Amino acid sequence: LMLSLNRKIPQAWLRTRSGNFSLAGQLGFDMIGKKVGIIGTGQIGMLTAKILKRGFECDVMAYDVHENPAVQGLGIPYKTLDEIMTTCDIISLHVPLLPPTKHLVNRERVEKK
Repeated sequence: LMLSLNRKIPQAWLRTRSGNFSLAGQLGFDMIGKKVGIIGTGQIGMLTAKILKRGFECDVMAYDVHENPAVQGLGIPYKTLDEIMTTCDIISLHVPLLPPTKHLVNRERVEKK
């Protein structure tokens, strides 16, 4: 999903459906060096962080209520949620929908940036 949004595949699909095959405005961006925040560092979040750090050479930081030693072993620092929301170019959410996490990312946090 992250790469699909980066490469603007949903927009390209809509444009081609309407007969517009122009490539103008369809270029994404390189992931290398981008700051990525991982919210939730369970198994899936940890693997996502590992791929982004080692495979895409992103600057990864993490947030979770319970810090995962495996994530720290990858050299990924834990930051506060506000730090992640204000400094990261990309945010990847890996938490279950529970009452405490329901409004974890809301309008107020997004507008702080």
